[in-house]
Amino acid sequence: MITLGAVVIIGGGCYGSFYAGQLAKAREKGSVIWRRMILVDQSPTCAVAATLGSIPDAELIVSDWSAFLDRWLDEDARRPDDQIVPSPLMPHLMADWLERRATREWPNAQVLRVPATTEFGTPFDRL
Repeated sequence: MITLGAVVIIGGGCYGSFYAGQLAKAREKGSVIWRRMILVDQSPTCAVAATLGSIPDAELIVSDWSAFLDRWLDEDARRPDDQIVPSPLMPHLMADWLERRATREWPNAQVLRVPATTEFGTPFDRL
């Protein structure tokens, strides 16, 4: 069995609902357990809201995703076994958080995003 702390799923639409459902099925089979599941969406009526009652230890937090990540990733109460499950369509959210954090940590440095110029050799390379 896999034991997880808090599982944070960013997005309560089709992807978030799918991930939460798959984790719930795995928990029913005794494959995984978590301390709590947090689904984050900007809408209180997102797709996953209707299924929350069937997912143990799950809650919906209605918040702007960037604002949530700023709080969650900077919070001292996080534990090493906590996980974030991002939507595959939202890599910019983590990049935005890194940019905000770096700017705050090093206020006198210039923090920039620069385009990749070399492929990394993964199946998902896109320059």
